[in-house]
Amino acid sequence: MEGASAVEKMVKIIQALQELERYWAVHKKHPMLPPGMTTINPAVIEGGRHPAFIADECKLWCTIHMLPGEDYEDVIREVEDYIGRVANADLWLRKYPPTFRWGGRSLVKDKGEIFPGFEVENDHPGVKTLAKAYEVVVGKQPGISMTPSVGDAGWLNRAGIPCVYYGPGGDLRQAHAVNEFVELDEVFKSTKVLALMMLDWCGYS
Repeated sequence: MEGASAVEKMVKIIQALQELERYWAVHKKHPMLPPGMTTINPAVIEGGRHPAFIADECKLWCTIHMLPGEDYEDVIREVEDYIGRVANADLWLRKYPPTFRWGGRSLVKDKGEIFPGFEVENDHPGVKTLAKAYEVVVGKQPGISMTPSVGDAGWLNRAGIPCVYYGPGGDLRQAHAVNEFVELDEVFKSTKVLALMMLDWCGYS
């Protein structure tokens, strides 16, 4: 077997993923989301065993963000096809192509994630009930939009359970920060909205 550094070859794979991400930013669009939401995040890399040895193995964990309406399997095929073509242009990778293991098929997390995007119509009963509760508590109509972040609701929606995201207002830039916080007034307000929504949804006045 011809030797090659798996770490050096992984650099080509990462560059290819970045190229594909830029292509998606131009060609994949959604009317309620800004361009560039279909990101490929090479989050974790693992390779090599000792500074004196050539790396014989390298692994890369990625997170991929999809647009609402995109099919999980189609995105997988698109990524594998593009990486396959890049590998075929490399003499060593052509003979020893990269392999893939995809997670994200269920709620059990695996190495490598695809977060399914989703959308719920504005006239869905759940959306209308939540909007009505918000208007009663806050005194104005809510702004309805799409979030660029991800969460477990994507999996619930994929299982046929429509979902929306709602909670205390805050600065999204603080999410997952060391000093992440929201104001207590926002917590109290969102609690009242959710309580009123649940009462209305369950038929209580």
